[in-house]
Amino acid sequence: MAKRIYGLDVARSWAMLLALSAHTMVQVGIPMPSTFLGILIRTSTPIFILLFGAMIALVHLPRAERHGLHVLTQRSWARAIQCYLLFLANVVALWIAVPYSARYAFLCALMLGSTPYAGILQYYTIMFTAMPLIILLLRRVSAVYCLAAAVLVHLAFPLLKLAPTPPPVMGQPILGRLVDLTIGTGTDIQIAGPSILHSLALVFSGVLLGRWLTGFGARRGRLWPLLLLFLAMGLWSLTLTRYADVDLASLSSMRLRNLNHPAYSFIVGGFALVLILVFVAATRGRRVPDALLVLGRRSLFGFGFGNVIITFWPALIAGRIGVTLSALLLLCVVVAVIFAYDGALARGRQGLARPFSPSGLIHAAATAANRFTAQAAQALCRTASRNRRRAGYVAETGLSDS
Repeated sequence: MAKRIYGLDVARSWAMLLALSAHTMVQVGIPMPSTFLGILIRTSTPIFILLFGAMIALVHLPRAERHGLHVLTQRSWARAIQCYLLFLANVVALWIAVPYSARYAFLCALMLGSTPYAGILQYYTIMFTAMPLIILLLRRVSAVYCLAAAVLVHLAFPLLKLAPTPPPVMGQPILGRLVDLTIGTGTDIQIAGPSILHSLALVFSGVLLGRWLTGFGARRGRLWPLLLLFLAMGLWSLTLTRYADVDLASLSSMRLRNLNHPAYSFIVGGFALVLILVFVAATRGRRVPDALLVLGRRSLFGFGFGNVIITFWPALIAGRIGVTLSALLLLCVVVAVIFAYDGALARGRQGLARPFSPSGLIHAAATAANRFTAQAAQALCRTASRNRRRAGYVAETGLSDS
């Protein structure tokens, strides 16, 4: 197993802090103070996607080699179930805090609605479910060729934007939301980007980053083609101004991200890649304080329950102390809850928490949740195996009858 690269954990914590800061600002109604801060905050999602790709190379591919694809599938689907349950918690919180119809809440639960703050949980649910397919692909096709195909999608941006808007279904743009979520065509945006298809350029870039990091120092020059690719595509994206201006203001907003514009993936994404490399270089060979790792280590909890806290934050607090102090207080509360949760799990794991103490109850609940998702994933894997064997039997019977 590759030695742990703490710079990646610090980068994840940094991205988590940026994302939570953005969510708190939106919740209390603070406009973006500056374009630079806006661009910096926009790097959070590309950092998460790049790190997802890096973990494929550093963790998931080696796990599949050591334990087999079946074990990898169980672990990945268990994580997908965790992400989806946390996503549902956000959907329920939004339904309570911002009342809308039960039908729209149901569509949100099916990932066919707009769910502020929970986009990354939705993304992780899909990508961890697809992890076995990604591993099979990377076993057969070089990550370089996979990245090249993903870049072709961005080169086709002008053509993809010409696709017509799908017709509504039952008065709802259900097909449009599905298209936005998966392939990201057209300009009538219903769901925040990037789409699954457009995110693959960052995912496979992350895979190459992870492979480079396993030979850090010895193969450092091999990363330069990736950096040059981001530079070239970023410069090219500056010419694509038909659907949105590409300037500091648009880079700091959600416009380019929601359009799946190449500038988001290769300029903002390139900035995110550089930030990850800075964190890796800054922490290489150094002792990293655990406090810098907590937000990244508990990112799923933060996106799940942290966002629920943000959703229910009372507006009257901003009226009493002002929006700036309200946002800072909210951010501090969420970060404190995440640290408290991490501490409770640590005490429970070390046997220092009494059974019915807050730490003991939190540790017991987390352990039960992990056991439930693992068992659910095992059941799904068994069902998938039976269906695959049944399909093979039916196909074999059909051939023999013919």
